[in-house]
Amino acid sequence: VWRVKKEKPTPQPIEYGIRYIVIPEENYKNENGFMTVEYKTSEEVSNELEERFSNGKISQKVFEKRLSKIPKVGRIKITLGRENINNAISRWFIFTCIYNDEIIFNKHGIEDIPYVYGGDRLWWNDKSYNVNEPWDGELKLNVKDNYQDKVYRFKIIKERYPLNKYESDTTPQVAG
Repeated sequence: VWRVKKEKPTPQPIEYGIRYIVIPEENYKNENGFMTVEYKTSEEVSNELEERFSNGKISQKVFEKRLSKIPKVGRIKITLGRENINNAISRWFIFTCIYNDEIIFNKHGIEDIPYVYGGDRLWWNDKSYNVNEPWDGELKLNVKDNYQDKVYRFKIIKERYPLNKYESDTTPQVAG
């Protein structure tokens, strides 16, 4: 009796993608409001800007001005929501981003007016800061709130993950 030898499937090369995960090290919601952090690559920032322009939401002049300010690597957006309008003014905050124990930026907020009084009865304010140097692994973001005398700590993790299902171990890995 002849047996037909089953051929083993040819292993496919593993393709990886990159994603960015923001992790609060502490609870960033409290009785006074909330704080969120978002990271976008320069490509994502550019695509959003082009979409807004093509949908007629911004003018050619605004598009060109914002296009010239696109970060080289990425942008960190911090949204503050506070019960007290005075605490939602960014002058109370110091934003520090650290990579490999080196400060990427250390920015003091400005005397600005929170732009939204939301349905959640909070005053909202946004701050965005560019990241212009390449990085792998993780960024640390510390937001010091001098009004409440608190420091909020976040990590932005750059993670490699498999795009296809050919790998037996699909555990994501920190890029770097």
